[in-house]
Parts: sequence; structure tokens; C-alpha cells
Amino acid sequence: MRLTGRSAEATLRRVASGLRVQSAADHPALFLDASALQPRIHCFRAINQGVGHLAALLEVADRGLERVGAVLLRLRALAIQAASGDLSDADRALLGVEAEALLDQIN
Repeated sequence: MRLTGRSAEATLRRVASGLRVQSAADHPALFLDASALQPRIHCFRAINQGVGHLAALLEVADRGLERVGAVLLRLRALAIQAASGDLSDADRALLGVEAEALLDQIN
């Protein structure tokens, strides 16, 4: 009866841990192999975390580039307007003020 209870306890520990081999008593060779892989697993987890941080950084950079692109499109539209012969000098000056404000957003 005690043997069955211990066996059930060991099985429950294995299931609860989520590991196929929890200790050297379960399977010595596999435990040794798994132990040797632990540093690599730790390294891969750190790399994965770094990649996650990099992805977030790239997302922020992408949003910034989208904003710069929108500003450049508006500057292009202002340049086309200013180049047309339909505007007065005062209107062109206002376009220049807007263009300067847009360039300040990029810098």
C-alpha cells in the first residue's frame, strides 16, 4: 500500500512539474542530457526576450517614420502650392511659416 502511495505521489509530482524527467531517479541518462541543456535553454530565453524588446523598439521607429512620411507629404503639397502662380507673396509667406513648423516636427 505504501509503495502504491509513493508511486502515485511521484506520478503527481511529475505531472505537476510538466517535466518528463524531474529527477535523476526518473531516468538518469535523460536527466543528465536535460541538465546539460539547461544553460542553452536559459540563453535562448534571454535571446527571445531581447528579440521581443527589439520588436517593440522597431514598432516605435516605424510609427516615427510614418509620421515623418506624412510631414514630408504635406511639405511636398506646400511646395507645389507655393510654386503655382496663383498665390500672393503673403500667401507664400504663410505657406513658408507652415513649412517651417513642419520641419521643426521632424527635427
